[in-house]
Amino acid sequence: MLHNVYAALVTEHGWSSTAFTDPTGLKGNVVYLHLFIDALAIQPCNPTFLDARDAWIQADESRYSGAHKCLLWKAFASRGLGVKAASYRDDETIPEECQADVNVNVFVDHEDRQSRIKMYSVV
Repeated sequence: MLHNVYAALVTEHGWSSTAFTDPTGLKGNVVYLHLFIDALAIQPCNPTFLDARDAWIQADESRYSGAHKCLLWKAFASRGLGVKAASYRDDETIPEECQADVNVNVFVDHEDRQSRIKMYSVV
């Protein structure tokens, strides 16, 4: 799931070879690391995937004024954590304000995800 976020950020903003020694850059892997740590700090103990998603979006709002909001929503929605997702209910919708943003690509095969969902569904 977070690989989709990482891949989308690096695709959109590039990759920095100095991410571990210069945390001030705005390349995708640097942004990812900042959001990862910030989200860990604000999510509850034993978070659900939805809690973690919300923490990532809040971390982006806090650190980058929501600059990556649509990218994050699209990446999470590609794995079933869209706006209307709930426990045991996947959703691939994104907020309306992100509908027009077609520049963000996420890397997931929808059919493959559906087959994995069926394989792991609890009956």
